Order: sequence, then C-alpha cells, then structure tokens
Amino acid sequence: MKTAKLANIADIQTGPFGSQLHKEDYVDAGTPIVTVEHLGWRKLSNKNVPFVSESDAHRLSKYSLEQGDIVFSRVGSVDRCSQVSENEAGWLFSGRCLRVRPNDPMIDPDYLYYFLTLPKTQEFIRAIAVGATMPSINTSLLGEVDIDLPPLSEQVSIAKVLGALDDKIAANQRTIRDCESLSEALFRKTSATADITTLGKELELHYGKALPKKSRIPGKVTVVGSGGISGFHNEKLLDGPSIIVGRKGTIGTVHWISGPNYPIDTTFWVESKRLPLELLYFLLKSCDFASMNTDSAVPGLNRKNAYQVVVPWISDDSASEIGPLLKTLRARQEHARKENQVLARTRDELLPLLMSGRITVGEAEEAADEAASES
Repeated sequence: MKTAKLANIADIQTGPFGSQLHKEDYVDAGTPIVTVEHLGWRKLSNKNVPFVSESDAHRLSKYSLEQGDIVFSRVGSVDRCSQVSENEAGWLFSGRCLRVRPNDPMIDPDYLYYFLTLPKTQEFIRAIAVGATMPSINTSLLGEVDIDLPPLSEQVSIAKVLGALDDKIAANQRTIRDCESLSEALFRKTSATADITTLGKELELHYGKALPKKSRIPGKVTVVGSGGISGFHNEKLLDGPSIIVGRKGTIGTVHWISGPNYPIDTTFWVESKRLPLELLYFLLKSCDFASMNTDSAVPGLNRKNAYQVVVPWISDDSASEIGPLLKTLRARQEHARKENQVLARTRDELLPLLMSGRITVGEAEEAADEAASES
C-alpha cells in the first residue's frame, strides 16, 4: 500500500494570528468563525459560534473553509478534528485551529478524515506535539503524519461504510433532540395555565451515597455525580429509570438515567409522590436551582430550600393525559441512544481494521448490517 506524508497530499494552513483578528472584532451576525470548542466527532458544532463582519470575512478570505476540509485543534487536544460539510462552506477558522485541505485528486477527503481519527494516528500527533503545559502543533509537525493510501476507489468505499454508520448516529441524535424538544413543549403547554404548588409536595430528594473512585469496582452500573455520568461500578443503589439532581459542585443539574445506577454523595435522587418520573423530569428542569447556592467554597443546594421552590401544580387528569405521551417519547430517545452505542462501537472497531486491510469492505458492510439489526 502506498504511503505519503500529509504535507505532500494536502495544504495545511494555520488560522489568523491575534494581530489579524481580535475578540472585539466579533459581531452579532455575519460570517461564522469556528474555534476549538466547535470541533465535534466528524461534524462542526454551530452552538455559540461567533461572527465577523462582511469586511473582515473578505479580508480573512485566506482562512475560509470548503466542504471536505478538516479542521484540527492547534493547541490543547491536538488530536481533535472535524470535517467541514456543505453547511459550513464559507465559514472561517480561528488562530487556535489548523485547516487540512487535500490537494491531490487521488485523495478522498472523507477517507483522509477517518484516517486522521485512527487511534494510532492520534497517538502519533499527541507524541509530536510540543509544549509541556499546553501541547501544540504547527503545519510542519502535522505534515509529518504518514497516510496510508489504497486506490481511490477503495478509499471511497471505506469512507462510505464508516460514513453510513456516522450518518445513522447523527439521525438518531436528531431524533433524541426532537423528542426532548417536543416533550418540553408538551410540559410547557400543560403547565402554562396550571395552579402552583411547592416542589416538596410533589417529590422527595434523597442523598446519594459516597463512592470514592479508589473504591469502585468496574462493572456496568452507571455512577452519577452532580455533573453527570462519572464512571461505572459493579454495585447499584437504584434500578432506574432515575432522576438525579446535582447537589454539590454543579448544583441543580437534572439527569435522566435509564438503567441501574449509583448516585454519589454530590447528588440527590428523586422519589415521586404522585407524578410519573417523565413529567417530574421536566418539572425539575424548569426550576432555577443554580441561583440557590448556599455555600461559599463549593456550591451547594440545600434540600429544605429546594422543597420551597414554587412549581406548576399538574392535576391528576393532566398527568394522566401527558404522562403516556412523555413516556413514549422517552422510550424513543432511549432506543436511539442504545442503538447509537452499538453503532459507535461498531464504527470504532471497523475503523482500524479497514484502514489496515485486515478486513475487506464487504466484510465491514456485513458487520455494519449486523450492528443495525442488533440495535
């Protein structure tokens, strides 16, 4: 198999330096400019993307993005990268990033992206980064990455198999977001004209249990802290589904955990007095717990204070009407999440096998089909 240095098959460009673009140049609307926090798996995020004016975008046209470009983090997590889709064509990238643009017609951009996400490739990039406290890479360093290049047709076929898995994962993520948005809209509509009550009349908040990391034994039980999932253990406190609320540190966060779980002592777990859990979840999300910090050193949420929070009173009739709808939407979300776990695991297993030639594209397609049927 042919191998080439990245520098020989792609143009690698550093983003604009601070002297060319300042934070005060950002405007409320204009051309988006992506930086490190917008780099996700495969796709760029458009969440909280800053903008520059039309005149600045013209001045910085050298740093414009095209479909198929790959954007790398230049500092920090230097192995982190995303690929530009048609939706981000024309956006700019910041000085904290590097842009990789294939310049050889025999290179498939999608294949190149997946090769650059290989564990061995990312390990190499981390190893060549410079800087003890803040790792960084530049165009010369990134250009030293060796890229294995099978024939173009095979590159396209490999990227197609992996891309199909990622496309299905993305579709499931949209389903999850849509179900969450619809559920929240149903709750808002139901609670808009409701009377009020206090939170303590609807639920009980129970303290989680201490579980130091050194005491955890690997298992399949989800360990939940105030910030969300913090690991796995072999012992459960709750069967699930459960609602976990951040009590210490990241206070007021509300987490839905579908399976067996172990809420630790930085959390409360919720017991309902009347309402279905699916409804309580959105009731809790509507509460402004973050403003109820009672501690100075580490933020904390006092249970008695939480019980006094005023919330909508959802009648039994309304709960009977909306509860089954929320439960159905939650079930769809959980199915999509579980399917994504299988699909992501399959993609991660196939990636090195395909790139090394240890399995054929046909075998990979069969594995992908099996993963889809399994989920």
